Amino acid sequence: MKSKELFFIVGMARSGTVWTSQTISSSKKFGVIGESLFWGRNYVYPDDGEYYKEDTANRVMIEFIKNASVVPKKNLSSDFDRDKFDRDVKEFLVGNFDPAANRYTPKDIFDIGMSIFSNVMNKPEIIEKTPHHLLWVDRICESYPNARFIVTIRDPYECMLSYKHQSDRMVGKEKEKISLLYHPAIYPIIWRASYLVAKQVMKNYEDRILIVKNEDIQSNQIATARRIEGFLGLEEGDLTPRERLNSSFETTEKPNLSSADVFWMNLIAGDLVIDYRGSKLDVGYEVGCILLSFLMLPISVFRALRVRMKDSNINIFSYSVHWLKKAFVR
Repeated sequence: MKSKELFFIVGMARSGTVWTSQTISSSKKFGVIGESLFWGRNYVYPDDGEYYKEDTANRVMIEFIKNASVVPKKNLSSDFDRDKFDRDVKEFLVGNFDPAANRYTPKDIFDIGMSIFSNVMNKPEIIEKTPHHLLWVDRICESYPNARFIVTIRDPYECMLSYKHQSDRMVGKEKEKISLLYHPAIYPIIWRASYLVAKQVMKNYEDRILIVKNEDIQSNQIATARRIEGFLGLEEGDLTPRERLNSSFETTEKPNLSSADVFWMNLIAGDLVIDYRGSKLDVGYEVGCILLSFLMLPISVFRALRVRMKDSNINIFSYSVHWLKKAFVR
């Protein structure tokens, strides 16, 4: 992997990374995996500052493979044998990963995992998709100095609406978990941090960044696919745009934001909302809804932190502080 110029798909939550990954997966050259969370919320620091111990390396690799397998399974055709995919991955893993005989760094784990997916998916190049890796671009570039990033961004209100209702199409414990992560005062922080970081990485890494606006995907899929082809070094026509544009409301009627949603977005990210779209939405007259959101805020923050504690490897408090710094410290 040392000589390869790796690509990553990152961006705002609910901003078009699904469309981007499925469109790129239509090429013969690139396969897309994710969401591994490998460089962000699931990052595991090496035991001695550089290398993992055997048991840690095993745990990190197994978790990477498990999480990164989700996207290719979704992206591949409906007649694809997903059980065979898992068996093939395990077979390649056994033959190429031996923490008892070798010492592995985080980059080594990632390299081996990417190579395994390349073989199983029969694609020369593999792209990793994890939206919140946007906040960890610098960490990725420490291991891959030539890394390039497709960064998806979206109108704040549309992003918020999609994020709020992403649990609507889920069932069981997953639905409950995702719904606990939402409060109208929490998502504006996520959007604000993501937008500021997107602007910063565009400045710092320039031609290694391709900004893809969800609005451009909606208005002209073909033109957006052509831009991505150019960025990836593909020939015109190598990509077939994903037909379904909205993974949040494919089978349901699109709802509206509440007054509380708009109030908190305008309050927390109003300056950047204007920078992105030129104007803010009116809050409306649901005063009771806004007052209730104030009362529920402490409970919602506690619930969200509790959920993230259970599905994250890093200290969730330092992780939250990282988001807050990106959102409010310039």
